[in-house]
Amino acid sequence: MTDVPTIPYSWIGITALLLFLAGCAVLVYALWLRRLRFVPLIAAATVLSYLALQGAIIIVFAPERGYLVSDDPLAWCLASLPVGLVFGLLLGFGLLLGLGFADLIRLERQQITPMSVKAATDSLPDGLCFYLPGGRIVLVNETMQRLCQTLTGEDLANAERFRRRLYDDETLPVQRQAAEDGVRVLKTADGLAWAISESEAQYHGRPVFLLMASDVTELLQKSDSLRKLREKLASLNRQLTEYYRDIAALTTQKEILDARVRLHDEMGADLLMMQQYLIQGCKPGDQEKIEARLRRSLSFLKTQRAEPSRDEIRRICDTAEQLRLHVCIDGDVPDTEPQRHILATALHECMTNTLRHAGGDTLKMTITQHDGQLHARLTNNGVQPDGPIREQGGLKALRTLTEQAGGKMTVSVHPRFSVCLELPKEVDHAISRFDRG
Repeated sequence: MTDVPTIPYSWIGITALLLFLAGCAVLVYALWLRRLRFVPLIAAATVLSYLALQGAIIIVFAPERGYLVSDDPLAWCLASLPVGLVFGLLLGFGLLLGLGFADLIRLERQQITPMSVKAATDSLPDGLCFYLPGGRIVLVNETMQRLCQTLTGEDLANAERFRRRLYDDETLPVQRQAAEDGVRVLKTADGLAWAISESEAQYHGRPVFLLMASDVTELLQKSDSLRKLREKLASLNRQLTEYYRDIAALTTQKEILDARVRLHDEMGADLLMMQQYLIQGCKPGDQEKIEARLRRSLSFLKTQRAEPSRDEIRRICDTAEQLRLHVCIDGDVPDTEPQRHILATALHECMTNTLRHAGGDTLKMTITQHDGQLHARLTNNGVQPDGPIREQGGLKALRTLTEQAGGKMTVSVHPRFSVCLELPKEVDHAISRFDRG
C-alpha cells in the first residue's frame, strides 16, 4: 500500500471538511435549543467526518513527506476501504446531519423556545423590557430598543436607569402627560405618543419587572376629535334648549289667547243667560252656576298683564292661575338642564289636558329623588279617562324629549290618570343622548 492515488482522497477530504463544519454548526444549534436527544447522533457524525478528514489529509500529503500510508493506522484504515464506500459513508453522514437539522427546525416552530419568544416579542408594536432589580435586562424587544435610541441616542443597557429618565429626566425631548392608574403618556418630537406603564411579577421566587411602552398616537388623536365633537354638540344642545324654551313660551301665549277667545264666547252665553234670568227667572241651582261662571270670567278679565317670567315653570304657574287652575308642586324642582325644561314641558302639557279634557281645577306634580334618578308624577282632580290614552301631539313630544335625555315616561289611567317621568340626575342638555359617554 505504498502507491495510493491521491486525487479521490482530495475530494474525500474536501467533503469531510464541509461535513465537519456543518456538523459543528448543527451541534451548536442543538445545544442552543437545548434539544439534547439529537446531540449524540450529530456528535458521532461530526467525529467520523473529522476522522475521515484527517485520514484523507495523511493520504494526500504522505508522498511529499516521504513516509508510507501504512505507517498511520487512521490513513491505513481509510485507504483499505473502497473509495465508493467512503463516499457513501460521507453521504450518509451528510444525510444524518440534514435530517437532524430539519427536525430541530420543526421542533423550534412547534414548541416555545427562547428564540421563538424573542422573535414573537420583536413582532409586537408595543415596547417590552423585562428586567431584574438593579436594571439587568432579561428580555427587551426591538420596539423598546428603538424607543430608547430615539429618546436617548443610546442602546438600552440598564432598564432602571432608562425608566428613571423616562419619568423624571427633563432633558428628554418629550412632553409628559399624566393618565390613570399610574400610566404616563409621553409625546415625542416625531408626533408619536407612548403610554408608559410598569408592573411586577415573581419568577422562581425572584421579582421581575416589566416596563411597557404602548403606541397610543391614534387613540389620542381620536380622543381629541371626539372632545371637539362633544364641545360642538354641547353648543348645539344649548341652542336647542333655548329654542325649546321659546317654543314653550309661544305655546303658552297661544293657550292664553285661545282661553281668552273661549272666554269671549262664554261671556256672550253668560249675558244671554242673565237676560233670560232677569226676564223669565230660573231655578235656584241655575243661579249658582251663573254666579260661578261670572266670577271666573271677571277674575280672568281683571288680571293685569304682568311682565312675562323667563323661568318656564314660573311662567306656566302664572298662566295656570290666570286660568283658575291651581298648580301644586311637591318637592324640589332641579335647577339643572334639561331636567327643569322637561318638567316644565310636562307641566305645560298636563295643564292643557286638565283644562281642555279633564275639566279639573287642581294639578299636582310630585318630585322625588333616589337611586341617582329624578322621579316626577303629575295628576289632576278632573274627570278620569274611560280607556287607554292615545299618545299624540304634546304627550308624544314629551316622551321623545324624555327619552332623548336618557329617561323614561309612563302614562297610566288606573286608579287615576297620571304621567310619570324618570330622569337621570346628571344630563348636560336636552338631546344629550348624542353627548353621553
